[in-house]
Amino acid sequence: MSDQRSYAALEREILPAYRKEVAAAASAHEVQQQFARAVCALVEKASAGAVRCRHADVTLLPSQAPHYTLSEDMTAQAAFQAVWNDSDIAVIFARLAEPAVHRCVHIGKHAGKTNTNHYIKH
Repeated sequence: MSDQRSYAALEREILPAYRKEVAAAASAHEVQQQFARAVCALVEKASAGAVRCRHADVTLLPSQAPHYTLSEDMTAQAAFQAVWNDSDIAVIFARLAEPAVHRCVHIGKHAGKTNTNHYIKH
């Protein structure tokens, strides 16, 4: 049995800004962009920059578990496999997907009423 690596410290680094950005997103597309940025930032930090992650490699799937997919271009990289195998990164990605999914659902229910102007001081 091999040791499991944990990237929870990296998750804690990006989480406050990520939550704020997701909460401020005015559209499902913006939520998708924030999720992709967070996943790419996390995997790039975890691999010390060895993994090539483009935002197009990460897709948020609000209507189906585990709520995200990763492109084969990214998952086929040896550096990605080194990070993915025997680590908690899949669980972290699922945790990052939760607020994004909730925000997408909220935006869907309140289309046209979502107002992010309350974040801007006049």
